[in-house]
Amino acid sequence: MLAGQAVLDSRWAFERVIGHDAQTRALATLPEEIREEYVRATPLRWVSYTTMRAVHDAYARETGEPIERLLDRALPLALERSFTTVWRLLLRFTSDEALIVRTPLLYSRTRSRGTMSARLERPGVGINEVTGWGSIPARDIHALTVSIRAFLTLAGRENVTVVGERTSGGARFRVTWRI
Repeated sequence: MLAGQAVLDSRWAFERVIGHDAQTRALATLPEEIREEYVRATPLRWVSYTTMRAVHDAYARETGEPIERLLDRALPLALERSFTTVWRLLLRFTSDEALIVRTPLLYSRTRSRGTMSARLERPGVGINEVTGWGSIPARDIHALTVSIRAFLTLAGRENVTVVGERTSGGARFRVTWRI
């Protein structure tokens, strides 16, 4: 399940990336129950992973672009929308360790599967790990990689790189930035 507010921000971002008409055409190809769950999302209602996957697949089919490329463009916009100017300003004055250890809180508020932990290995290097989701799809590893990078960039960190890899229990993300 994905949090409704994350779905709303994502839907807004995808509209900017692929355009309103393409979004409308893509959604029209979906079964009614999937389309309705997506369109009727509210900030307080969780949306099923199956619905989000179907919507993203429809966007990819409509545009002829791989979903990973669309996620690369849409997710940073969605995260930026999620963090208002005030939050973004406050994040810039937050320590690196505080930012890294807050990433699991953001994860838990947007996803209902698996648990994320995080630690600062040393200045400019952090590790985020998702456990309890051994079958995490490659698409979700990619989406989390993009999201972690966007979050730290919005928080004012420079030259952020995130490398995600599958583990037996989920995924590990090695995060680096210039200090």
